[in-house]
Amino acid sequence: LTPHGEWPLDVGIKIDYAKSLLGGADEIGAKLLLEKEIGQFTNLSNIGIAREIGEDSGDDNEYNFAYGLAYNVNETFAIGGEWHSDFGTLENDSDDFDEQSHRFGPVAYGEIGHGVHYETGVLLGVSDEAPDAEIKAVIEYEF
Repeated sequence: LTPHGEWPLDVGIKIDYAKSLLGGADEIGAKLLLEKEIGQFTNLSNIGIAREIGEDSGDDNEYNFAYGLAYNVNETFAIGGEWHSDFGTLENDSDDFDEQSHRFGPVAYGEIGHGVHYETGVLLGVSDEAPDAEIKAVIEYEF
């Protein structure tokens, strides 16, 4: 939404649709993306909302937040850490930390040739509801 580096924060919006291939509900979501580069560090925050749609869908909105801090080693490689929180729904009145899913861990970011980017890491659960560990692996091609 804003030109990269021309405002105090770079602001974007991401809208996605996830189709269930195993039957059940699909999901639509939106995220507000906020990024700030300070020297060789990049700060990125995602504030998200998602809702199930279609067959067997629930009526609740799910809320989440993610924050990442990366050190840019060079133009094509960065290392850092990420924090991910899934708060559940406002309707469930659960504000107990251990009843929500919170994960943290190291992540590497890079570029493999022109337009191919990757993110990989391990996020470890820090709340009771979170999985003990989850692997993050993203490959993206921009054209």
